[in-house]
Amino acid sequence: MGLVIPCWRRDRLQDVFNQIKDVMTYIGIDISKDSFVAAFPKVSGYQTQTYPNTVKGIRKFIGSLSVTEHHCVMEATGNYGSLLLYLLDRQGIAASMVNPKQIKHFSRMMMTVTKTDPKRCLHDCHVR
Repeated sequence: MGLVIPCWRRDRLQDVFNQIKDVMTYIGIDISKDSFVAAFPKVSGYQTQTYPNTVKGIRKFIGSLSVTEHHCVMEATGNYGSLLLYLLDRQGIAASMVNPKQIKHFSRMMMTVTKTDPKRCLHDCHVR
């Protein structure tokens, strides 16, 4: 049997969740061996930016982020994202590594199946 939360507490929990969701900006990242593409939400859609998958490229990317406002979401792609995940953690930036099947099924649900990096990082951003 699941946890039963009184109605008045559920409303308060939903308010807290909405406040957190409004503050946090999710950055979708699609990683490959040589580079990664980050999708930054904008007022009208997303802007994608490609960075080299090197220490210098990752540091440039991290320099554009805020510890309190950004949460990076990336697909688990073997060792390609290990350095990025490590450096994000060292800087105190929230990061999530998502199962590729979750992203695949989310894409199917949205009726979009694509293999291009700029489109895939948008799906990573929404899966969170």
